[in-house]
Amino acid sequence: MPPSLRPRAAVALPAALLGAALLLPGGAAVADNHPASEKAAGAGSRPAAGAAGWVASRLTGGAHAGDDYELTADVVLGLAASGTAGDAATKATDWLATPAHAKAYVATGPRAVAKLALVAAVEHRDARKFGEQDLTTLLKQQTDTKDLTTRALVVLALQRHGGAPADAVDLLAKARCPQGGGFPGAAGRADCTPDLGTTSIAVQALLAADRKDDAKPALEWLEKQQQADGSFAANTESTALGVQALAAGGRHEAVAKGQKWLHGKQLGCDATAEDRGSVDKSLPATARALPALAGTSLAAIDGKGAQGSHAVVGCASDHGTTTTSHTTTTGGTTTGGTTTDVTPSPTPTPAPSVSPSVNPTATPSPAPTPSASATASPDPTGYPTTYPTGGTTGTTGGSESLASTGMGTALPAAVGSAALLLTGATALVLSRHRRNDS
Repeated sequence: MPPSLRPRAAVALPAALLGAALLLPGGAAVADNHPASEKAAGAGSRPAAGAAGWVASRLTGGAHAGDDYELTADVVLGLAASGTAGDAATKATDWLATPAHAKAYVATGPRAVAKLALVAAVEHRDARKFGEQDLTTLLKQQTDTKDLTTRALVVLALQRHGGAPADAVDLLAKARCPQGGGFPGAAGRADCTPDLGTTSIAVQALLAADRKDDAKPALEWLEKQQQADGSFAANTESTALGVQALAAGGRHEAVAKGQKWLHGKQLGCDATAEDRGSVDKSLPATARALPALAGTSLAAIDGKGAQGSHAVVGCASDHGTTTTSHTTTTGGTTTGGTTTDVTPSPTPTPAPSVSPSVNPTATPSPAPTPSASATASPDPTGYPTTYPTGGTTGTTGGSESLASTGMGTALPAAVGSAALLLTGATALVLSRHRRNDS
């Protein structure tokens, strides 16, 4: 090839390949900063990013969940787990760290102290001076609380702030039911009925404290409670907690099954634009599902390095729109729609119990609707794509992106366009080469 043609060929072919890469779904992915040990097969950041974007768009003043302290703490933990919406997580943490808010929340009991301490750890704040509260000192005074979910949260929080005392971990480990392997909701009862939520938190706490032998029976019990469809008691928040514990224990196949079930509850292109990315249109359910969708546990969430902007979910049916903006107004509503509650579905199995103590405001999983079903008809014109606010392309959704993706039409079109570009570039090079030879 003559020297005059080499530069042109060198430019044409890479340009074609670049064009092909940009046309393929997934060309720009949201970074996944979670530890490899807690990433299950099939786990990805796209569902978590979409859910985080929806949660961030529902915060009152961009900072809190309608004056609900516990839900706001769960929002911070969930957003940090997604690796996105760092700006929203920072604002929510600042709101919780306001002295009046921190004092009022701490006054509600030891669970609040543990939740705030976890927020402080995840957002790298000083727990000794969080909203003028010394959370670490308060935690050490709550290690023998009767409520075992709270006791496990206290151990988790202490572990993230220098390590839990051995006697505190022993107290938790000894509360396990002698038969079966699970943990009851409260200590000291004559009957010992394992509870899904309590066991899920206890497993995470024991593993965080490197007590693998103590955690193993509970982890195995928990895995046996997972239903064939991947859920735990067909309940969104119980499933989310179960998946977190399984992720901490490295049960990757079980994690993937649970994530798939949660993913089926996440709204995609069949839903209205303001509901896409949510889990059952519920802020509590979506916020508390985020760590599970991200494939991580409470012991491993870290907000450091999170992308500041949050993603929103767009579809090819949105008339070619490449950026979408959610504006939050006062009162917790969002322009274009509000979060709605739906009737919960009955739990198909009576045992094990699903503890209301895991989150007092927990929202049970509602009955599936066509827009939330994983088997719903896909958007006939395209697939969900998440974009960070501000106009920069973020994550392009693929077949794992959200329920109802419509990838059947988008992917072949992208591949076909890429092939045309590559063919054209090759023809150009060959044509010039023949012309030069003649």
